[in-house]
Amino acid sequence: FIEEEFRKIIKTQNQSIVKVQLKKDMNKVEKLQSELHMIDAPKNNNHKIFVKSKEDLENFDAMEYFDTVPELLGQKHNRLKKNQLETHLINKGDANLPRVMSKTKQAYKKLADKIETKKKMEDLLLT
Repeated sequence: FIEEEFRKIIKTQNQSIVKVQLKKDMNKVEKLQSELHMIDAPKNNNHKIFVKSKEDLENFDAMEYFDTVPELLGQKHNRLKKNQLETHLINKGDANLPRVMSKTKQAYKKLADKIETKKKMEDLLLT
């Protein structure tokens, strides 16, 4: 009889520990998702350019207006102009690109790991 009560106590304590860990993991997942949600989110193109006439609209050239190259037209922020590209200002940021990409990849891996752990904890509670 005492052994059975002891098993029940151990089981409820284990469930409590799993529930606490699950809550921690859920909070970490939510935090990571809030930090990363903008990286791959589709962006609405709401940039409006006003022209004087329909003729100006028909003759509108975005490359000329933004003074940039076609490869950078889709970039909504920090769109470099041709003269900036010619003076090699872009080279100052090149060194950081691999590091930024690596950190982003690591953050997504961490998020995936936390989600997997959360699923395992939920399965453990159900059994």
